[in-house]
Amino acid sequence: MNLLHVLLASAAVCLDQVVAGLQVNGTRYCEILYVRSVNGRTASADVYNTFGLNLCPPVLWDAITPDNAKDDTSLAVILNGPRYWLMDEFGPLTSPVIAQRVLKNVLGLTMVLVAQVTIPWPLTTPPLYEPAPVTRNADFLWRTNTTAFFLTNEVTGDKFMMQSYSQQVDKTLTAASLPLLGSKLTALPSWWSYKAVVLSRDVNVTTPSLVGGAATVGLVLQDEFGNSYSYAGDVDCFLDRAAQCTLITFFKRLTFCLPPTVRVCGGKTWQPSGKLCQVKTGNSTSYVRGNCSDGISGLCHLTPSGGCLFRSDD
Repeated sequence: MNLLHVLLASAAVCLDQVVAGLQVNGTRYCEILYVRSVNGRTASADVYNTFGLNLCPPVLWDAITPDNAKDDTSLAVILNGPRYWLMDEFGPLTSPVIAQRVLKNVLGLTMVLVAQVTIPWPLTTPPLYEPAPVTRNADFLWRTNTTAFFLTNEVTGDKFMMQSYSQQVDKTLTAASLPLLGSKLTALPSWWSYKAVVLSRDVNVTTPSLVGGAATVGLVLQDEFGNSYSYAGDVDCFLDRAAQCTLITFFKRLTFCLPPTVRVCGGKTWQPSGKLCQVKTGNSTSYVRGNCSDGISGLCHLTPSGGCLFRSDD
């Protein structure tokens, strides 16, 4: 199963050892997540990665399945890869999240423990194009004249840079095909855009806590091909903004941010007929009184919290 929470583990910085200025663009790596224990609706899992040890040889990786990769204590196994880094360098501030070096041999493929994560249980596939926090000590660098690939929320202006692409969904996807990927992103919301950009300056994506900020996380989202994108703006500001709103989700994939002063009610139809009000709605249709939040309509405006709200016709 291609879970966002699993794929985000690759953003936890899968380094066995850090070398300042380490060139990584185009480097192939793979991950395996081992679910170890369940606690109610969540499970703990170990994430192992090949980066820094080998290039995840196809002859070994292609022979691995979730069943034959299981060990004595795993409840489930999830494969993630192969993937390819797209930043130019890991900067000097990059460091492992797991201090102790733990190696694992999986059917001849040597891997190292890079993260221990909590994921939803039972396993589910979260919404696409929705940023999620990832604990990491990351210092990613894209150099001037590098071609970078951006997803941009045209309503909020938030930009996400592709940090790695995946061949797990489409085995034919290559770096050369990424400039034209936008035409294949059929699940991309209409207010988002995809663009290849030749950088006019160096761009750093660094965990705020490493440079005097507060957040110990990065923000990462996924497209339908499993490609990962890191938020290229101020993570602290993004999180502050998100804390000032109520999240509304439609169809398990469209999420909007509404001001906390607005009364949010849940309803079964597109018209404001529901009476049940709650702080957060689940996966049912929801609306704001006087302003239907319509994930289909192209009419929208910014809310004070920086999210978008779709206007009703009544």
